[in-house]
Amino acid sequence: MTITVKQELCRGCGICMQVCPNDAIYLENRKAIIDQSKCSSCQLCINACPLGAIKIEEEIQLVSIEKPQVAEIVQSPATVIPSSSKFNWSKALLTFASQQVLPRLLDIVGSAIDQKVNHQTQERSYEGDNSVGGTRNGWRRQRRRHSAGRHSKRM
Repeated sequence: MTITVKQELCRGCGICMQVCPNDAIYLENRKAIIDQSKCSSCQLCINACPLGAIKIEEEIQLVSIEKPQVAEIVQSPATVIPSSSKFNWSKALLTFASQQVLPRLLDIVGSAIDQKVNHQTQERSYEGDNSVGGTRNGWRRQRRRHSAGRHSKRM
């Protein structure tokens, strides 16, 4: 990056000389000249110039680029991908869905149904199981049989 003075715009006012901390700018024939060996590229002179005569010029380095060598790519017939105009995308999508998506979806739905059924079965067993003897009605039946047996022996 180089800071330069556009000589056709410079009027030689000297403001840039006053703000330069490195004394890199001097006037010659009423035009500002920048000594690049002293310039630190602080850009204070660019901001100070009222006419916009001082600019930054980017140095462009030319680099030679060599052409890459072209290699021939050979594919076996099994790995050839058909062109998009001949390829049946709907068939490929359905094949993928039937082989990958549907089995996973069925596993998820099946496990959700199993969890729901198990949860409902557990709720039913908790609702009716108020005693150790089983359901409420079963416990009453056992008690009736037991008490009926006592009364029949006393008589």
